[in-house]
Amino acid sequence: MKTKATIQERGVMLTDYFCGTSGVMLPVSIDRLTTLGEVVDSLEQEISSVWDHCDYVAEFHDCLDWEAQVKEEIADIKERVKGRGGEIYSPDLEFTFDDLDECDEVAVAIFTIEFEGG
Repeated sequence: MKTKATIQERGVMLTDYFCGTSGVMLPVSIDRLTTLGEVVDSLEQEISSVWDHCDYVAEFHDCLDWEAQVKEEIADIKERVKGRGGEIYSPDLEFTFDDLDECDEVAVAIFTIEFEGG
């Protein structure tokens, strides 16, 4: 069976709440005004910034064509948010960001690249 690479949305949380993955975690910083379009752009940037790590994990899972699959997943996400890019990603976000110190952890949207099958 061929190994498939998928992008999964795990939700909004602090990164230390996330229990982990056998794939690659992709945290995307958000606030109350972050739009769907900004999240998609940030997700692409996060994948680019950890590209070598993604490649290593994909190789471990015998998923040699992961790059094309992830590009297809991003294209599907863009299609789903088409025309809604200006909508707020998490309008019910209850965290406040007004009094943060430089080292404080903030909520992030957690996405993962998962490698299934194989």
